[in-house]
Amino acid sequence: MRSKRIDAIVAAVPCCRVAADIGCDHGYIGAALLRRGKAEKVVFADISAPSLEKARRLCEKEGLTNRAEFFVCDGTAGIRRADCVVIAGMGGKESIHILEECAFEPSFVVLQPMKNLPDVRKYVAGRYRIISDRIIKDGKFYNIIALEKGSDTLTEDEILFGRSNLKEPDDDFRQYIAAETAKTKKLLAENAACAAKAGYLGRLEAIAEELGL
Repeated sequence: MRSKRIDAIVAAVPCCRVAADIGCDHGYIGAALLRRGKAEKVVFADISAPSLEKARRLCEKEGLTNRAEFFVCDGTAGIRRADCVVIAGMGGKESIHILEECAFEPSFVVLQPMKNLPDVRKYVAGRYRIISDRIIKDGKFYNIIALEKGSDTLTEDEILFGRSNLKEPDDDFRQYIAAETAKTKKLLAENAACAAKAGYLGRLEAIAEELGL
């Protein structure tokens, strides 16, 4: 399966010996890493045995099983090591929990959280250096964060919107800002007393002006 989202996640993974696809579901990301030579071996992990079986069948169909391992587990439990850990399609707090519970320290991490992006960014900045943090539009908007060992310091706007988006804004980010501004204005129209949203709208409008929207 090809999609802009999967292609962007795979592109964010550095070439490595072992990658772990956590919460792999159908296994599309891990299989793409193997097909495209991004990893010599991929560990497919999912808490759901039926989901992991889908990933196993995909690898069998594509002749990749000799370079794959499969674990039914919660997060990285039972996985001894991986150079790069990929956690895509989970909630932000779930992603943080998996990293907190990880028994080994990966050199690289690629995240695609579905929500709680500011919480994720604040957490990882104390433990990793951000290589890229970019939004893409593939039907919906997805943020893909690539990290390496180290630490980082983020501004408030970088916590809210992602450093790469602000430094090198592209059309997907422009569309996101326009959509988020419209959504936030609607929320405020329905609940004018929401002070936090009012401040957020101010930041959105400032960025929109910088982008010429």
